[in-house]
Amino acid sequence: MQLIKSRIFEKALATASFITAVALAFTALLLSPHNDIAAGVIMVIAQFLLLTASILGLDYKLNQYGTTSSPGSSQPQPA
Repeated sequence: MQLIKSRIFEKALATASFITAVALAFTALLLSPHNDIAAGVIMVIAQFLLLTASILGLDYKLNQYGTTSSPGSSQPQPA
């Protein structure tokens, strides 16, 4: 029973953080006279999206060459 409540809370938190990130992005675009988003707002949006991804268990990482990798995927070795 406790595990079910925990998963429901995690999904609710992930959904709320995603909605908050999208709402912040649209609000920043609508309020800006030049239709740009300030760097601080982009950082907050990125933090909310990272929170959402970590709660949902997404673990893609950006390696040093700029390509994405995930655990279990085979990548060619650089020459």
